[in-house]
Amino acid sequence: DVGSGVNANNVNLVFDQTASGPLGTGAIVSGTYTPTNLGGAADVFTSPAPAGPYVADFTPLLGLGAGANGTWSLFVLDDVSSDSGSISGGWTLTFSTPVCSSSCSGGNVAPIANAGTNQTVNSCTVLSLNGSGSSDPDSAPGPLTFAWAQTAGPVVVINNPTSATPTLEAPNVATTAVLTFQLTVSDGLATNSDSVDVTVNHVNGVHVDTVGLYTNSANIFFLRNCNGPGPADITTSFGPNSLVPLSGDWDNNGTSTPGVYDPTTGCFFLRNSATPGPGDIVACFGPPNLVPLVGDWDANGSVTVGVYDPATGAFFLRNSNTGGPADITFTFGAPGLTPIVGDWDGNGSTTIGVYVEATGAVFLRNTNTSGAADVIFTYGPGTGFKPIVGNWDGASGDTIGLFVPATGAFFLRNSNSNGPADIVFIFGVGGAVTGISGNWDGF
Repeated sequence: DVGSGVNANNVNLVFDQTASGPLGTGAIVSGTYTPTNLGGAADVFTSPAPAGPYVADFTPLLGLGAGANGTWSLFVLDDVSSDSGSISGGWTLTFSTPVCSSSCSGGNVAPIANAGTNQTVNSCTVLSLNGSGSSDPDSAPGPLTFAWAQTAGPVVVINNPTSATPTLEAPNVATTAVLTFQLTVSDGLATNSDSVDVTVNHVNGVHVDTVGLYTNSANIFFLRNCNGPGPADITTSFGPNSLVPLSGDWDNNGTSTPGVYDPTTGCFFLRNSATPGPGDIVACFGPPNLVPLVGDWDANGSVTVGVYDPATGAFFLRNSNTGGPADITFTFGAPGLTPIVGDWDGNGSTTIGVYVEATGAVFLRNTNTSGAADVIFTYGPGTGFKPIVGNWDGASGDTIGLFVPATGAFFLRNSNSNGPADIVFIFGVGGAVTGISGNWDGF
């Protein structure tokens, strides 16, 4: 029907439904053409070719999906009986899967993605995205699948992102942040997408100081910006293995960063960012094998070093992160107890206390001097629980908490008094880890 009787030699023909046009009546040349049938007479193919009628149209093949798999055959008919020839280069059949915004020509209708309504939540809130309103008008060729991805805002972890309703934890933000999530749904042949925004608002006085973990054998810090279960927001390594972890605002910028203490030398190694690298500050203070302490002893905004001698119950505090003699020296409590430090009365100055692990008794003093405890209470069951201190609720003053290394459980209390924990959660898997606290994000 095409070629006007001119022989076709060494030509390569591609037939594509999306090509610009059909073959013409002139000589056949290599190229890409739409399916073509010229002439009014019906073509007659003999068996084993299927019976007609035949159409110059590929659209009936669209929407086959998995039905395209199998054996395909090509039948060739030359209307002129005296001619002969061959398809020496062979032939192929290629299906391209379309991505449709509304429908695919040939029958399949693309699914409709619905990422749900926009949400507004507070920092550290666990929320669900909801794509269950998505649908497939023709319920074919396969069941809907879901894929969620974040496209804007502070990066978070999407739990089970191939579910219609995954969960995530809103980050702890300084003021307000907008997170955008895109849902892509597929019916196996076509896809469609929709987006949803989550506005996260900061809440004053919540998640000020938060917890972290230090792996005792691998010098890795895992820091969390929310006091609840979930992944670490910051993971960094600092210092040699098996040192004593510390945290503090060494440079008075409002953010806590890691440090370590080497008991064999009595040296502190402090870093001004939560990133790997050498110590920005190295201070050797006191004799070896004491218990390290850090705090803002003089209320000037910077955290500096100190040590505690468990053999005597003596505290040695220094107002700068340098070597030299102690600026403050005194004893408090019986020897052999666990020292703790915090701003118990909210006046800006860090003072000392002791914790009796055997009984859970806590003794706090509001000045760095010898004398009787200003605050006495019992918190927790004792043995196996390690004290941790922080400003958990943003109120005036630091309060007590407990960490259980065996399980990774934290029990935080918003007042220095007897009573149950106000915040309970597990972070990490427990084991050879030390619990720490700090204001890792600066707000």
